Amino acid sequence: MLDVGCGSGVLGVAALLLGARFAVGLDPDSDALANADENRRRNGVGRELRLVRGSVDALSEATRFDRVLANLDRRSLARLIGSFVARCAPGGRIGIAGLLGGEAEDFRTMLLAHPVEIVAERTDADLATGDAWWSAWLAVAESR
Repeated sequence: MLDVGCGSGVLGVAALLLGARFAVGLDPDSDALANADENRRRNGVGRELRLVRGSVDALSEATRFDRVLANLDRRSLARLIGSFVARCAPGGRIGIAGLLGGEAEDFRTMLLAHPVEIVAERTDADLATGDAWWSAWLAVAESR
């Protein structure tokens, strides 16, 4: 599992506790990585969660993951979706979040340029702000 913009490391920790064999958390922010390091130690997943300072470009081009997760803003997701597809194994899944509900249609249209299919999506309301947030699971084509 690859978590792009891992922040506190919660997605990598959760994935490992739910059965993932190995996870990589990427983040350009050293403070975020320090927090993720503390969280992986607290949850006993130190060896299985590798933390890397940087973005997807910090990984070997040959590295592939069964799952790629990112909770980022629309601009970052749109800029990086091609890298997510490239780093995801054929038949793997990409989980994205961080888009406002009103940004979803344009993002869906942009996805047509990539070998992915939306297999699940939802919009949830933030009870504190009233904002609607869109998230989705994308299936990467078996052959590209």
